[in-house]
Amino acid sequence: MTTKLSTIVATPAFLHLDPEAAADFRDRALALLTASGSALDFIVGDPLTTGDPSFEDDGSTARVPFAGTQRVYAKLDGGDLTPAEWAANGHPEYPVLTFLLASEY
Repeated sequence: MTTKLSTIVATPAFLHLDPEAAADFRDRALALLTASGSALDFIVGDPLTTGDPSFEDDGSTARVPFAGTQRVYAKLDGGDLTPAEWAANGHPEYPVLTFLLASEY
């Protein structure tokens, strides 16, 4: 099973990061989420992390290297709900992946 994304958004601050660092993090996050059939819903891009992704919180959080100077996040909302449950909560899109700075979370 893979995660299917409906909407991908980024905060204005995330869009102002170094384009290469942001693109690398985006690509890593998308690869992890689309390959995952697990509970993964939160990815931390950490300048202090090196090597392969590490997983925390029973597999719901992944920590990956980030070439920028600050932590960034990719947060998946709605991945654990069915499309009908997501719509019943008033959300038109299912699920939503948001890229943001750690300071914005």
